[in-house]
Parts: sequence; C-alpha cells; structure tokens
Amino acid sequence: MASDQDDSGGFAALSPVEGDYDEDDLGDDSDDWLDLEDGESVVGELRKIREDCGEYNSRVYRLSLGPGEEKLMWGNASVDRQIDQANVGRGDVVGIKNTGETYETERGEGIRYEVRTE
Repeated sequence: MASDQDDSGGFAALSPVEGDYDEDDLGDDSDDWLDLEDGESVVGELRKIREDCGEYNSRVYRLSLGPGEEKLMWGNASVDRQIDQANVGRGDVVGIKNTGETYETERGEGIRYEVRTE
C-alpha cells in the first residue's frame, strides 16, 4: 500500500527517471484507486496502461502491489512523461511519489510526481 516513508527497500531503492483494454478494466469501487497524498509513494508492478480515459482523455495505470492487490491510478502529464522517457511497460516495477509540489496547467494546478524504476 502507499507509504509516506522512503525506506531503503521501497521507493528510495529505485533509480530516478529523467494498450488495449475493455471498459471493465476500470474499477468502480473507490478502494480500487490510489490517491497519493503529499509525500506518499507506492511501488508496484505495472500491469496495464489504458489510454484516453475520462473527461480529459488521461491514462490509467493498473499496478500490482502484491499478490491479489491491484490498484488503479490516474496518470497526469508529470507521471506520463516520466513513464514514456523510461520506456516503462507491462511487467516493469515502478515507484511513483507525490512530491507535494504543484505547477500551473491549462486547466489549473497540477501535482508533480516523481517516477522511479529498477
């Protein structure tokens, strides 16, 4: 699950980073979705990336956090750009951290995330 600590075996141990799905792939239950608070991070295996979801045609990432524990996370420009730059794909381990920093976008304020991979 999400952690607000950078322990040596989790997010901090990963290196920084300079599909085809049915509608049923998106969970309806709020427990299916990750919403990282300032300073929180998550590490998991990337299971799926779904393009063009929701009102803003965003990505949705499906992460496996452990046996039988999969969570969904909305992408944003910060996460998507780093995932693309690192060429992260299905089966790769990825760490995502909400840095607590914000930036201005066309639609208002965005949250800056840090992405790390093995």
